[in-house]
Amino acid sequence: MVATLTKSKLHATSISLNIATREAVLPLLQQALFTTIDMKWRLKQAHWNVKGSNFIALHELFDELATEQDAHADELAERMTALGGHPLSDIREVAKHSPLKVTPLEATTPSELLKDLAYAYAAMGEQFRQALDESEKVEDAVTADLFTGMAGTLDMRLWFIEAHLAS
Repeated sequence: MVATLTKSKLHATSISLNIATREAVLPLLQQALFTTIDMKWRLKQAHWNVKGSNFIALHELFDELATEQDAHADELAERMTALGGHPLSDIREVAKHSPLKVTPLEATTPSELLKDLAYAYAAMGEQFRQALDESEKVEDAVTADLFTGMAGTLDMRLWFIEAHLAS
C-alpha cells in the first residue's frame, strides 16, 4: 500500500545508490514517517490532556518526547528527499497509513496515557528494527544507520515510560 505512494516518482539525484535500492527503502522511510508523525500527535494529545498527581512531570515529558518525534520526522523526510523521494506528511495520509491503533480520546489518567504510549513505542520500535533489517538487506547502510539510531531512542523512551508505570 505505501510502496505505491513512492514508487516511480523519484526525482533526479547524483546519489550513488542504485534505483532498486532507493525504491526498496523509500517505502520503509515513508511508513516510518507516517508512524512518527502519528506518534508526535499522540504525545501532544497526552501532553494536553494528562491529569493527576504526576501532572507536571508527565506534561513536560510528553512535550519533550513530541519534540523528539518532530525531529525524527524531519530526518526521515530529508533522507527520503536525498534518495529522490517525495515524503508525504498530509494528516489524512498519516491517519490512513499509520499502523498504530488510535489513542482513546477519553484517556487522561497517567496510567491510561502511559499504557497507550508504552504500546505505541514498543510497536514503533519493532517497525523500525524491521526497517533496519530491510535496509541492510538492500545494502543501504546510511538508512540502516538512521533506523538503528531511532530504534535505540525508541527503546530508551519506552524504558522511561515503563518506569512511570512501575510505580
